[in-house]
Amino acid sequence: MSFISLSKHRSVKVLLAPAFIIFLSANIANVANLAFNMIFARALSPAQFADLTLLLTLKLGLLSLFSAVQFGISDIVAKHGDLLSSKAIAASLSWKSFRYSLPLCMLIIIFAEFLGKLLNFKDTGALTLLAMAIPLFLPLVIYRGLAQGRLDLPKMVGSFQAEWIIRLAGCWLLWIAGFGLFGITVALVASIVIALLFSMDKDDFKALWVKNRAKAAGHNGAIIWVTLPYAGIFLAQILALDGDIFIAKTAFPADEAGAAAGLLLIQRIFFFAFLSFATIVQPMVASPDSSDKENRTTLFRLLSAMAVISIAGLSIIAIKPDLFVQIFLGSKYLTLAPLVILAGIIGVTFMAAHLSATVMIARGQRKAPLFLLALVAVQYSAIALLSFLNDDFGLTDYIWTKAAVLVIGALFMASLALRPMKAKHAH
Repeated sequence: MSFISLSKHRSVKVLLAPAFIIFLSANIANVANLAFNMIFARALSPAQFADLTLLLTLKLGLLSLFSAVQFGISDIVAKHGDLLSSKAIAASLSWKSFRYSLPLCMLIIIFAEFLGKLLNFKDTGALTLLAMAIPLFLPLVIYRGLAQGRLDLPKMVGSFQAEWIIRLAGCWLLWIAGFGLFGITVALVASIVIALLFSMDKDDFKALWVKNRAKAAGHNGAIIWVTLPYAGIFLAQILALDGDIFIAKTAFPADEAGAAAGLLLIQRIFFFAFLSFATIVQPMVASPDSSDKENRTTLFRLLSAMAVISIAGLSIIAIKPDLFVQIFLGSKYLTLAPLVILAGIIGVTFMAAHLSATVMIARGQRKAPLFLLALVAVQYSAIALLSFLNDDFGLTDYIWTKAAVLVIGALFMASLALRPMKAKHAH
């Protein structure tokens, strides 16, 4: 075989590798999400954009928390193979999750007006509509978890790509048609429905109507047990990143809340750019065929790739931060130029800590989320203390404090995850 043909053969193998395809798919969705925010940051006033960001944060926050189920199911599938391959098990979990999530849905609907006033959010109709979609969130992550554990590319790629297409196109069309934030919410709910449909196949739909699910019910306890540690890291994500908009909406004037929403977007760009690393590596590490040395090597390479890509990206931004803000947020947010580097650092450092915790859990270290939650507690404590000591504590001080804490925390989490495991914990 010639050198040229050999190179082409290797390139095809890399191109078709599941990890590469998932990474590419995830970042196509990330670019689409970025385009979504670029469009609406320009179309809305800062105060309106803060409302939209709050709505998206509620949706992403719930999906992030429920994503613990996705990672838990993926963990079990990767470790035990056929344990969750039965369509009946997925159907049973979906029906139960539907019933259990209905009370949460009803509570939000009942208290929608109160929550709207508490969060300074005017469109309670949009909040109510989003709440009505909550019972679909858990079935979505259940079927995505099955696909993730088996690295089922058609379902994984199809679900994520369909979701962003409907969200971006639907939100824009309904907005320009004059339906406002409620119309945007309609498109958000539709994107969830479409994502769920693409994560299922014909047999999944048939299994939903099978009455005898007694065998499936026996796995519920095991799933909850495996899921709990992952719930800890996703809860930490919500508190560390998404918490900014809630603080801004309640503590800052409308324009400053809009500025905080812009910074939150930058944080999310860097965080979600690398979240696919966790999706890829988690079932690989959880597999009983992987060794501790291989797992640590894989984590080190992923963290190194994150560092190189982030440094390159942030260096480019540092040259013309005002141009970056102009392109991605618009001229209304130019005052954020000095802070965009810090927002990027926050996003990538927390993702590094998140990835490290994910690998630790997949290796069997169930206490890993406690370190991540402790990091979040330190973040909030430092901000609270400095705001108490400084009456002029503002958004700039907030971002600086948060960045400093998360950089130190990410280094600490990575050092824990890269340590060799004791023999008794090895696969």
